[in-house]
Amino acid sequence: MERYNLDKFINAILFFVDKKVKRLGITKLNKLLYFSDFEHYRLYGRPIIGDNYIRMKKGPVPEKSYNIFRENFESDKDDSLKKAVSLRLVKASSDKKM
Repeated sequence: MERYNLDKFINAILFFVDKKVKRLGITKLNKLLYFSDFEHYRLYGRPIIGDNYIRMKKGPVPEKSYNIFRENFESDKDDSLKKAVSLRLVKASSDKKM
């Protein structure tokens, strides 16, 4: 299996934000990551972010990504992901203005 890639996880979040996915919360993000990862695997033989998916009540969840998301956006134990997403959003919006 591919190694986990945090940058690709951040880029996936930004991709869905940029596409203006409505009501993008953790559950919808998990489902979008699952479908994206498995469709990419079907087409190219490798996943996008390299996470392990676990079975949960509301569907499959990318284990590491879910934990990182929760620590950053729900419990505020860690804010490194929040900072990285914010910085990339600011950079992307300034690039579009140029």
